[in-house]
Amino acid sequence: MTSRRDVYTAINYERDRQDAKWGSQRDLPGHLWMTILTEEVGEAAKEVLERRHNHLRMELTQVAAVAVCWLEALGDSLTCALCGLGIDDGEPIAIGSGSVAHERCAEAETNAEVTP
Repeated sequence: MTSRRDVYTAINYERDRQDAKWGSQRDLPGHLWMTILTEEVGEAAKEVLERRHNHLRMELTQVAAVAVCWLEALGDSLTCALCGLGIDDGEPIAIGSGSVAHERCAEAETNAEVTP
């Protein structure tokens, strides 16, 4: 079994390799990020079908590195999972089930669920 540290080291190495090869691509629109990520997932799926587990590890590392790059490109901006608007620094937030929302949106949703 590979340690988490080794996995993250491999992802970080792959991120550096991608930047060296492609340069900074942090300005890409979301649909292009999804295209790149989906292409990498497709390559990983191909390795599964061909039972090439050594290549699968490499492809999954590339998938993770592309996802990390996309996250880096998003910066510190957060979007409310309930209303879709941006969340400003210092604004109260609610965190739950892997999503982030304006505190006011979460409270409104909770109140709507309680109201008959």
